[in-house]
Amino acid sequence: MSGKGESRSFSKSAFTSTSAGRSDLWRMVTKVAKDLPIRERNAAMFNNELMADVKFVVGSSGHTQTIPAHKYVLATGSSVFYAMFYGGLAENKEEIEVPDVEPSAFLTLLKYLYCDDIQLEADTVLATLYVAKKYIVPHLARACVTYLETSLTAKNACLLLSQSRLFEEPDLMQRCWEVIDAQVSD
Repeated sequence: MSGKGESRSFSKSAFTSTSAGRSDLWRMVTKVAKDLPIRERNAAMFNNELMADVKFVVGSSGHTQTIPAHKYVLATGSSVFYAMFYGGLAENKEEIEVPDVEPSAFLTLLKYLYCDDIQLEADTVLATLYVAKKYIVPHLARACVTYLETSLTAKNACLLLSQSRLFEEPDLMQRCWEVIDAQVSD
């Protein structure tokens, strides 16, 4: 970086080349990344097999996606991942099956852990809330609840009421009741 506030762009492909030997690849990565802030270096490693030390097979059978990750990044953002990889009962598996999570929600979780970036969508926000709760990532869970509260309507209030009970979210539950009560009063 040449000045405060400036950011250097980089090509993620520089971090994913597999044709180079390991030492050549390492030299290329360090040359490209040496001046990048940590956030951009971590972002380049998101969903990237380079130096990945764990793979997750995410989704139900027949609809799985294999997602590479880096234990260190995950463990610094989630106490569940820390216990899974470094705790007293840690298993040293290279591949971990996660059949109860949708791949898109798991990728949203990883994007937050790697990039500190939350991008929620209506069709995956409930699955993302589930994965945020499962891996105890409170900031992401709060963002999901806020998203749900702001998208609460009379049409989805009953669904979100049942989900707020399931996820033990009393504030969302209260908002759902308010919307339902307003509809009954009209």
